Amino acid sequence: MTTKTRVILGAAALVATAALVAAGAGVNFSPSTYNPAVGEEVTFEVCQTCLGAEPYRFEWDFDGDGAMDLEVAVPTVTRTFTESGEAVVTLEATDAGWRTSLRKKGLLVGESPLLAVREVLAEDRGGYLVIVTLTVRGDFSGFALEERIPRGWQMQEVDRGGAAYVAQAGQFLEVLWITEIEAGEGRVYAYRLVPSTYASGIPELFGVASGYLKEVPTGEAGKRVKVTVCGDLVIPE
Repeated sequence: MTTKTRVILGAAALVATAALVAAGAGVNFSPSTYNPAVGEEVTFEVCQTCLGAEPYRFEWDFDGDGAMDLEVAVPTVTRTFTESGEAVVTLEATDAGWRTSLRKKGLLVGESPLLAVREVLAEDRGGYLVIVTLTVRGDFSGFALEERIPRGWQMQEVDRGGAAYVAQAGQFLEVLWITEIEAGEGRVYAYRLVPSTYASGIPELFGVASGYLKEVPTGEAGKRVKVTVCGDLVIPE
């Protein structure tokens, strides 16, 4: 599904983005779409400027079972998904010095009126900028985002993207928009994660976006749609 989205990311987030360090932040990859149709071919391309010394070995897990399905030396691969729902794709890269780096991302397979994508970017100050972009096909109201903050990490709001209500209770962050969102529009919420002395391992990220679907081409309305946030699922090493 390809959707032209109108979103506004405030000045605070743009300033933070300008301070990002792209190189040396661990392996990263981009899918050609985060919302492929069932059977659609998806291209996965590794960010070569994020890598260190060559040659590299890339191992891919396309079904989220923890076992690698493909090992290649090239930075681009393709894959099709035969079932609708969430698909978890993991890339592990090993460089010439046998150093490994891991990235895990989620896709939403099959047509959906709502899509939420998370991007995690390393900052030169030691924290990570998290940007969640929500887009819709169809008109929505009661738009909400819930994010789980990893244990041992502190959350700092960067840009609320016009949200009327933001609250954090323990590990859980809740964001609510009260204005209606029309088809083709979107919302962006940005926050920063900073590790504390208790942070360890590879922290996983999880979130859910939801809203009331007012009108779609099929005539179905009044339904609350809920989807798992796609995109980055771990804080990069």
